[in-house]
Amino acid sequence: MDDPGWWTVGVPKPVRLKVSQRCEDDNQQRGSKENYFDLVDYSKIALENWSIFEPILAYGKSGNKAARLAWLNFVNEKRNIVSHVSSGINLSREELDQLEEYDRWFENHNVPVSEKLSDTGNDE
Repeated sequence: MDDPGWWTVGVPKPVRLKVSQRCEDDNQQRGSKENYFDLVDYSKIALENWSIFEPILAYGKSGNKAARLAWLNFVNEKRNIVSHVSSGINLSREELDQLEEYDRWFENHNVPVSEKLSDTGNDE
């Protein structure tokens, strides 16, 4: 986060406060503040800056902002399950299939601009 203005303007205050506190509590052992974000924080940032993030993170063709970002919450919930194996909870086949669908969508949807241009024959 080289631009300090982005931290203030782009990151919602509750997220900034939480991240700053985690960073301070840890004596910045992970480095800069962006290393203290949780996955769900990105959803909150995207909601507050929808015009920037809609083309990148909005899943599906319809629904409000929260509905189109719900996939991030789903991924986070499932990440928590597999990260805490001792809880004895496993993913269902349907949950795994949904995660794989999100993965395919995200990979195909977020092809780098340079690749999109080369696919069309434009090198601008």
